[in-house]
Amino acid sequence: MSIHSIRKTVASSHRDRHNTIITKGALEGLASSINGEYAVSIGVEHDPTFPPMGKVTDATLEPTDDGEWRVVATQELFDDPVEIALPDGTTAWMQWSPTDQRPFSVSNEDFDDGFVVSIDPANFATPEDYTVFLETLKGDAEFTYETYFRKSLLADPQLIISFGAIGLYLWSRIGKSAVEQASVPLSREIGNDLAKLYSLIKSAVAGMTKLAIPKNRPQTYIIRVPGSPIVDLIARTADADLLTSSLQAERIAPALEKAMSLKERLGATNVQFEMEATGEWRFNYLLTTTGAVIGRPAKFTERNQQLEMIVDNVLALQTAERNRTDRPT
Repeated sequence: MSIHSIRKTVASSHRDRHNTIITKGALEGLASSINGEYAVSIGVEHDPTFPPMGKVTDATLEPTDDGEWRVVATQELFDDPVEIALPDGTTAWMQWSPTDQRPFSVSNEDFDDGFVVSIDPANFATPEDYTVFLETLKGDAEFTYETYFRKSLLADPQLIISFGAIGLYLWSRIGKSAVEQASVPLSREIGNDLAKLYSLIKSAVAGMTKLAIPKNRPQTYIIRVPGSPIVDLIARTADADLLTSSLQAERIAPALEKAMSLKERLGATNVQFEMEATGEWRFNYLLTTTGAVIGRPAKFTERNQQLEMIVDNVLALQTAERNRTDRPT
């Protein structure tokens, strides 16, 4: 199987369109991460619902002609997908790199005591709005917050909430009968954590609706259940009641059971599910220990269509700019 690759600058110390400057030390860390134990994925506009379309490899830190620094790396794009059958008999597509079998970078599998909320500051028009949003959450539950930055042309409003002890409780129910699940005690602490989680989500949805930008784009919530495999429950909604009801233990259980089966049969390290309009969780795709991507054919098709649309828009803008500059004054 062949792959398509290109060598290009992936980051530099020049000021970017987000008015951000990356230090030389941060660029060194990026190059080290790309060359490390886990592979960095290539996506489409940082949309987490799309399967990765390739890997970033072989990074080097190089000086530029104007005295700055840049990271140059190879971007390998997967070839056409191969059709396979999932353990439940449904059809899936698989893509992988024949030259790089590293698994993709994964999040922390540890069960922290509290929640971890990850936010992209680019989703807020001002630092003040970002601060106000954080303050709206602090009354609901204790949490650790992290920032992450998406170098995207259009960064849709997105929030990641990682479970703490709730995740351990949910995994403890998997593989048990209904009677056995009923015997798994719901401690007062877990009960309180669940109540805090639902309150946190409702405040987050209200805050994102009021403060996040762009206003005309869908809001994406990623509920991360740590463990092995790591499970991401992704919801695109502004309906807080629907989201919280979909996170009841009995509604999450089928997704976790499927994820465990995919780990045992296909070596899944990460499994993603997307919330449907009914509040049920539908399998999207998984990542494996050998760096393969396996998912629903529809998600691969949507990814490719989105990429084509972006390329067409960029080409149209470039043509319009050339026509403008070529026009006689």
